Amino acid sequence: MVNTAYLISLLCGVLSEVFLFSRGEWDRHAPRVVQVVAFLAAGSTLIFYNGYGLTLAASLRETVLHGAATLAGIFGSMSVYRLFFHRLRAFPGPVAARISAFWVMKEALPQMRFFVKVRGLHDQYGDFVRISRLHFALLGCSLLMQIRRTTRDLDMSSRRCCGCTWP
Repeated sequence: MVNTAYLISLLCGVLSEVFLFSRGEWDRHAPRVVQVVAFLAAGSTLIFYNGYGLTLAASLRETVLHGAATLAGIFGSMSVYRLFFHRLRAFPGPVAARISAFWVMKEALPQMRFFVKVRGLHDQYGDFVRISRLHFALLGCSLLMQIRRTTRDLDMSSRRCCGCTWP
């Protein structure tokens, strides 16, 4: 049977992702987030040790388990959002690419030939492929020119692509 406290930690992870981490760009704040998490982990361990009379090993175990439940809530909620509710969910591409940017690194790093993988994705999914949660790969100029025609406020610093010129 699962302890209610772990479910509360899981719920805290879900709520923190929904109301905090889903707002804005958190990439640049990663060092501060790590500091806060380390401070909370130390405080949690001390509370388990002093407040509940657990041994130091048991206190560390409880802190790790609650942290894991919180992270499961954060990443579970994030994955559900990116797969089913994200505004770009309808665009084709690998499922893992929709969830995390780690997919791109996993595919690019072994042989440093990501362009070959992207070409294979174009063969599988078509001219417009979602390769991460916010990035696409376009094949050819026709799609880019269609996007340019429908969004006049799009800043296109270069007027050339693949040998094509557009208005």
